[in-house]
Amino acid sequence: MQAIHTLDARGHIMLECMRDHFRIAAPQMRREILELHGEMVDILSLKGINYAGLRSGLVPNADKHEAALIFDSTKIESCVYGSEVTTPSPP
Repeated sequence: MQAIHTLDARGHIMLECMRDHFRIAAPQMRREILELHGEMVDILSLKGINYAGLRSGLVPNADKHEAALIFDSTKIESCVYGSEVTTPSPP
C-alpha cells in the first residue's frame, strides 16, 4: 500500500462530517479512502505523474509557513489566468 500524502488536513473536518452524516463506520471509511486514493494514483500514473514524487509539494514543512492554493484553471476563460486568480471578485 502506498502512503497517502496530504495537504495540512489537521484542521479539516470534512471527513468527520461525512462520517457522522452518513454514519460510516471506521473500517468502511478507511476502505473508501484507500480505494479513492488508489484511483487517483492510477489516474496520475496514466498522465505520467509519479504520486510519490509529489510528496514535498503535498506535505507541509513544520519549520515554515506554507500554503497551497488550488484552483480549477478550466473555470477561467483566459489562458493568462494568474491575475484572475489573484484578484478578488467584486461582491
